[in-house]
Amino acid sequence: MSQTLPAPVDYLAFARFERETESRHELEDGRVVAMSGGTPAHARLPMNLAAALHPQLGSGPCAVFSGDLRVYVEATANSYYPDLTVVCGEVALHPHDDHALVNPAVLVEVLSPSSAMRDRGRKGPEYRTLPSLQDLLFVAQDRRHVEHWQRVEVGWRVVELTAGTLVLACGAEVALDALYAGVA
Repeated sequence: MSQTLPAPVDYLAFARFERETESRHELEDGRVVAMSGGTPAHARLPMNLAAALHPQLGSGPCAVFSGDLRVYVEATANSYYPDLTVVCGEVALHPHDDHALVNPAVLVEVLSPSSAMRDRGRKGPEYRTLPSLQDLLFVAQDRRHVEHWQRVEVGWRVVELTAGTLVLACGAEVALDALYAGVA
């Protein structure tokens, strides 16, 4: 299959395309968007977070997944690759795409200068439409800063952290020292 698809692309055509191509893409409003590589900090932050979460979640009902797992947002029919995902309970996939998760409990986006506006302004509001989502983290890679969106009874609360500990609804806690370990 060609490396590009003319817009607009419906979701099932995108899912077929994504299975047949070697590179990763996201689907946004019928457009296929190529994913770019990241910096060492961008690559290390989700690994540090996964390393801190995995022992706490262990064999319990929640599990950590790498940035290779695509998330489908039903409200918009868009599909994204967050940098890290936590699922609590059974993994639920799109009914016609066994590569797309529909029930994340935690999503993490590491912000880069080229992606910060899109991650916060576009993906963030879409992610928050997911009924299963409890925590949404925007992690800065150029400074010690985490924007933590927490689902509350009526909407969302935002907590900004530059020190201390992240406390997630799944019961895990992560010190920012551990998250930013080895990141200049």
